[in-house]
Amino acid sequence: MRNVIALAYEYSESRLFYSDIQRGSINTVHFNGSGHEVLLEQVGAVEGMVFARARGALYWTSAAGVRGADVAQVRTAPRHRRAALVRDVLRLPAGERPRGLDFDPCQQRLYWTNWNQSHPSIQRALVGGLALQSIISTDILMPNGLALDHSARRLYWADARLDKIERAHYDGSHRHVVTRSEAKHPFAVAVGGGWVFWSDWVARAVLRADKRAGGARALRRHLPRPMALVVVAPQHQTCEKDPCSILNGGCAELCSVSAEGEVRCACGAGRELARDGLACSGVGVGVGRAACAVGEFACAEGGCVPLDLVCDGVPHCSDGQDASDEDLYYCTSRTCEAGWVACGTGGRCVARSAQCDGRADCDDGADELGCDCPPTHIKCDDGMCVPVSGRCDGVVQCADASDERGCASASCAALGTRALRCGGAQACYLPDWRCDGVADCPDGDDEAHCFTESTESGVTETPEEARAAGECGEEQWECGGRGRGRGEAGAEVECIRGRGGAEVECIPLAWRCDGRADCSDGSDETQPWVILDIFCSWLCQ
Repeated sequence: MRNVIALAYEYSESRLFYSDIQRGSINTVHFNGSGHEVLLEQVGAVEGMVFARARGALYWTSAAGVRGADVAQVRTAPRHRRAALVRDVLRLPAGERPRGLDFDPCQQRLYWTNWNQSHPSIQRALVGGLALQSIISTDILMPNGLALDHSARRLYWADARLDKIERAHYDGSHRHVVTRSEAKHPFAVAVGGGWVFWSDWVARAVLRADKRAGGARALRRHLPRPMALVVVAPQHQTCEKDPCSILNGGCAELCSVSAEGEVRCACGAGRELARDGLACSGVGVGVGRAACAVGEFACAEGGCVPLDLVCDGVPHCSDGQDASDEDLYYCTSRTCEAGWVACGTGGRCVARSAQCDGRADCDDGADELGCDCPPTHIKCDDGMCVPVSGRCDGVVQCADASDERGCASASCAALGTRALRCGGAQACYLPDWRCDGVADCPDGDDEAHCFTESTESGVTETPEEARAAGECGEEQWECGGRGRGRGEAGAEVECIRGRGGAEVECIPLAWRCDGRADCSDGSDETQPWVILDIFCSWLCQ
């Protein structure tokens, strides 16, 4: 194992699949680490991968495009015949750089991020390669990881240049930023259990946020370069979790899904729901509010929709953008019905029974603000609950570090003999946590006075100053020279003007020693690699 990037899994066989871009292989191993096997060789730099359970196929992205293979066929074939079993789902033209990948079992579509330097986008196509679409192509610079939330039919992605986690409907509409301030340089993203997870290179951590309300929390920190991550679950790719996607849920017209996952049918254009709860019958023009049950909204177009879907940003009363359940005036002046509480913004209401249940139902998390913590927890200043045992233990638990404020002089024994005391003497941190992009001290003392780079002359300069001076960026290799920082596969070759006016050629660090000459002089495959604070699992010779 040299340079692992992509990750996927087959739950029924308890198997992981991973790519090694240094070896150019796709490998498989059991969840417990046994049964390692090289599945495919000479597949190039595979950066995104997904196992389609319903098809028994593994799909991946590489410079060639999107490719796939039947796992059972590959595993039973002799190794020298396996390459012939790989098929091209979609060959992309030069300049396209697909990366993150996921599969929708309901529509049999593949979704991927595209790093095209001129036109970055998120694209999708049927597994047969037809119906290629660019569903998101604006306000996007470097889309890294991608994940589908199958139950909610939402698409999540991480943008490493705009430093944000964002979501949208499968068609690219209704975009919403989940978190921006907590995402420093997100790489991979995964969704499950009401949470969105991502790996972050600057924070050197795996983080988690509520997929609707945001609010990041680090699950694992001090990781030199966290790459891919997956949420392992037995029913992760089940189409049945969205019953409306199968024959419209049996509804004659409008279909929606309740919070319990049950189908709710509705009618529009002056029709009402028949006694079977599926068909629609004409009743003249309009349906009065009395025709709707408690907990339902009477559409001006006719028909009823559940109250928890009103003002949620998605039209349900009709297919048009002027649907009455999303009317701007109504949503901005709405008063919630009895038994319902208002979210902070947007006019949405949620059932009072959902308030303070530990799960954010409002997009802004307003239904979970101001709630009391259980007896075993204390409340942070920002409203988060952390275990009582975390109070004044010298280790920050609250995102705002309020669990370590107002404490007596902290003991650093819990972190070992190497631990350092924060400037305010209320918390401790390890030397490795210094200048890692994550504040471990309540006053941020461990992140103060940090510098990222030093020149050969010993004069400290920032990455921006280095770029202005005509040196390659911190994520690039200087052709004919030396690497400057932490690299990331996928960026294009860039030429900049050096200090003496000469042109300097820069390539991504991940292209160094990858078996293919990218520098015009071939130095990325021939010169020794001089490393300046670069984390490598394998050093090219």
